[in-house]
Amino acid sequence: MRVALLSSGLTPLPPVRGGAIEEYVFQLSKHLRKLGVDAIAIDFTFSDSNAGLCEVDESLIMKIKIPRINNVPKKKVVQELVFGLKASEILKEFDIIHANTAWAGFAVATRLRNKNLI
Repeated sequence: MRVALLSSGLTPLPPVRGGAIEEYVFQLSKHLRKLGVDAIAIDFTFSDSNAGLCEVDESLIMKIKIPRINNVPKKKVVQELVFGLKASEILKEFDIIHANTAWAGFAVATRLRNKNLI
């Protein structure tokens, strides 16, 4: 079973300082992997050099590059929506998608209506 854990993106994974949601996603992916579940924490980045897959402290993290959003009202909301839309392109290959942010989760749900969303 493949499980995707969608982070909020407000604090990069792995969280160094702050970020309750990010710490939760990071720890959950780490401990699910220890139990034998193919779990991947998904986050976003603005940089090509940070995009891709990496393993940190037994947690597998995938960073998806999104464009930087500037000069719009509710910038963080728009950023999360764009992250959700970009993430939905790769989430088709997962059995369970656990979204931990409302706006990214909403964007994913509109694209992947037949998936098991938590």
